[in-house]
Amino acid sequence: MAKGISKRQRFWTLFQHLFEKPLIGAVHSQPLLRRVAGLHAWMCYPRPMDVRLQKGEVGGVPGHWCDLGTPTVTPGSKKVVLWLHGGAFTVGGVGSHGAWAATVAAASSARALLADYRLAPEHPFPAAPDDAEAVYRGLLAEGYQPSDIAIAGDSAGGALAFALLARIRAAGLPDPAAMMAVSPWFDLSLSGESVRTNKRSEAMVPESWLRRTAQLYAGGQSLDNPAVSPLFAEWDRPPPPTMLLTGEDELLRDDTERMANILSAAGGQVEVLRQAGAGHIWPVRMHLTPEASYANNQMAAFLRRAFWPEAFQLHLAEER
Repeated sequence: MAKGISKRQRFWTLFQHLFEKPLIGAVHSQPLLRRVAGLHAWMCYPRPMDVRLQKGEVGGVPGHWCDLGTPTVTPGSKKVVLWLHGGAFTVGGVGSHGAWAATVAAASSARALLADYRLAPEHPFPAAPDDAEAVYRGLLAEGYQPSDIAIAGDSAGGALAFALLARIRAAGLPDPAAMMAVSPWFDLSLSGESVRTNKRSEAMVPESWLRRTAQLYAGGQSLDNPAVSPLFAEWDRPPPPTMLLTGEDELLRDDTERMANILSAAGGQVEVLRQAGAGHIWPVRMHLTPEASYANNQMAAFLRRAFWPEAFQLHLAEER
């Protein structure tokens, strides 16, 4: 493990190696894994006392509005982070991701909307991206401007986020203000070099689980279909400002590196945060490690810049 990593981060990375990764690999029943994952999230993922999770429905898709503490949203600003949770398309939800989404959004003076998209294997592709698109259309119909909306996702949710962006463009809808993905799974065919080189250093997700859930989600589609794996999508114009985060020791590290190169080549402004010695979606352990806190602070700062670019440019001008 790289030098300079905090003791607390070392502990949680070791915890993932010894507990989370074997558990995920051992439980093959998806209903059982959902229950186990929910219990694990309740026990091991921080949940601030002042987090507020309110059920809602946008575009006909259920979800949760996620807020933290005293509302800091500027009246009339109406900013929202549409968060698509991870879980290999088969597990996850508000119990594992609601508090995290609320924390990042609140720090950027926005609300988070965690979409409860349909999960595989009961609802394979294209159910999840259909739901994601319906939520985006629903936000626009409710009066949100594209500049009011950022799309974020982690792991499989990162794939859904960029699959959604491709759908937005195919439908002629306006781009959101920003895109953000943490430990994204952009390539369900797992063709990245890091799948081989980081097999042992990967702390959380077994390769076998990813291969199994990829097939459950794809529902017979080719895994390199751009609609399934957005790494293979074509971007004919610059994407919105984008932030990607990855652990250097992750199995999926090269999904981030390859997508960053693709989006940059398309003319996009892409920020990449790389963290040594941390496991998959390490920022979910907010406040438990300095590395997680730093990542979440950087995510919030990125969103603030995307939501209020004029204020950011003014701040830079004043500093000069």
